[in-house]
Amino acid sequence: MPWPMVHFGISKLIAKGDPSPDLLLGSIAPDAVHARGSISRQEKGVTHLVYYDKLPSIASIMASMKNDLTIKPTEKWNDFVIGYYSHIYTDVRWTETLYAEFERDYKGDTGEIKKVYAQEVSQIEFDLLRSLHFIMPLFSQLSRAEGDTLDPFVTQKEVLAYRDSKIGWLQGIHHEPRISPSYFQLSKIKSFIRDTAIELDGLLLEWDINLSRSRTGAIPCMYELKTKQTDASVIAFIEGIDHLQKRADAFQLLDIFTETTGFEAKMWGPSIIGFGSYHYKYASGHEGDAPLVGFSPRKARISLYFAPDDTERAALLDKFGKYTAGKGCVYVNKVADIEIEVLEALIVQSVEFLQRVYPSG
Repeated sequence: MPWPMVHFGISKLIAKGDPSPDLLLGSIAPDAVHARGSISRQEKGVTHLVYYDKLPSIASIMASMKNDLTIKPTEKWNDFVIGYYSHIYTDVRWTETLYAEFERDYKGDTGEIKKVYAQEVSQIEFDLLRSLHFIMPLFSQLSRAEGDTLDPFVTQKEVLAYRDSKIGWLQGIHHEPRISPSYFQLSKIKSFIRDTAIELDGLLLEWDINLSRSRTGAIPCMYELKTKQTDASVIAFIEGIDHLQKRADAFQLLDIFTETTGFEAKMWGPSIIGFGSYHYKYASGHEGDAPLVGFSPRKARISLYFAPDDTERAALLDKFGKYTAGKGCVYVNKVADIEIEVLEALIVQSVEFLQRVYPSG
């Protein structure tokens, strides 16, 4: 499964760049079971909601998170619990995507697969440590976290002992393998971190779960994540979707967005299909390019991207069907759950709004 830096990267994103010490510590707490020493596969499974070798469902992860949040009415506990169950969700998504691809593509000696995996993810730990730009803040934040006991999974003592061992390991430069990973490239891991953070952000919104008050708000889906247009084939991307219904929905949305906007579909990053583009610049000086509208057929749900600051969108969403919404993002399970005419109106409204606000785009 992914090692700590992947969990820290996701925590940083869902906390809008400012993760609390307790969120960071919670994000590695399920693995604190290793502080017991030699453990069985079943023992580790319990701390990750894995029973009889069956991965937990999204609903069971979120329901457990929601239930455990009621145990203590404190912000530290709140963030610790969110971090804990976010770790479990991340492990499930890693197993279903990157690790499944690794097992499929592995060409070496089958007896060496665990060793190769450990070397590559070890290298990724140090690559991420250098690239996520919070090396010292990360260690100081983790050191300030008090941790807690989450029955029946891990104790506070185990959590703190595991934290200290991970900080020590990451600070030991001799632990870096200094290899070029063949299967777990840094760009692929960063895409996983981004996509998983967006999915988690949507799930937290859907289940009415918030981080501590200073860190509320939805992830700015297309801007903060610095998604860029690529030359990748949109058709090839959609045809590569394993889920038949999700693939069919993606082709239907491709037709709807193309006909409604009049723009050719383009890939933005590895998984967003965008239409048109505009150039934005904030008062802070930050600027970039983004699609006017778009969608992404993610495994958990379909993300629809509209103008983030359009105040008139709410009136249309009232008639849209089944959805959850964030800033600029609308999440749906399938196209059959929504009203197509309202979708078309949302697309037109978003394009007109952004072209009016950013006329030079």
